[in-house]
Amino acid sequence: RDILDITSHITDLLNSSKTNLSLSNKVEINIKYKKEMQYIDMKDVRVRNEYKFL
Repeated sequence: RDILDITSHITDLLNSSKTNLSLSNKVEINIKYKKEMQYIDMKDVRVRNEYKFL
C-alpha cells in the first residue's frame, strides 16, 4: 500500500512538472513571437518612412 502511495505521488509530481514545462514553453514562444512582431512592425515603419523621402 505504501509503495502504491509513493508511486502515485511520484506520478503526480512528474505530471505536474510536465504541465509546468509545457506552460513555460508556451510563454517563451509567445514572448518570442511578440518580439518578432514588434521587430517586423519597426521594419515596416522604417520602410514607409524611407519611401516618404523618395
